[in-house]
Amino acid sequence: MKPYLFVLTVILGVTVASCSKRKDCGCAPPPPLANTQWKMVQYSGGYSGATVDLPTAQQHRLSFGFSNYTFVNNPSGVQTSGNYSSEPAPGYENGFMIKLDKQVPVLGASELVVLKNRNDSLVLAHNMADGYSYTLTRVR
Repeated sequence: MKPYLFVLTVILGVTVASCSKRKDCGCAPPPPLANTQWKMVQYSGGYSGATVDLPTAQQHRLSFGFSNYTFVNNPSGVQTSGNYSSEPAPGYENGFMIKLDKQVPVLGASELVVLKNRNDSLVLAHNMADGYSYTLTRVR
C-alpha cells in the first residue's frame, strides 16, 4: 500500500507544480503591431476634412519590430527610426495608442491612436481635434 501512496503523491506533486508554471510563465505578449510592415495609401482630416489618396510613388512605408519602428518617406527615401511603446488609449473603445520616441515629419505627431488594426489595414489618428487620420495597408 505504501508504494501506491508514494507514486500517487509524486504524480499529484508533479501535476500541481506544472499547472502553476503554465499559468504564469513570466512571458510578455508581443505588442499588437510587432513584426508588421505597412504603406500609407490615404490620409484625411485637418480643418478642411479633405481625403487624399496617395499615388504609388508617394506611399510612405512604416514597419514595426517588437519595440522599434522605421518610417520611410517616399519619394525622398529619408528614414526615421526609433523605439515605440503601446498602451490603452483613454476614450477609445478597443483602441490603443502608440508612442514614438521621435516625431515623424509626415505624421506630424509622436503619439497616434490606432483606430483600426486588422490583418490588411491599419488606421492611425492624431489624438486631437481637427487632427489627421492615416490609412495604411499591409505589405506582404
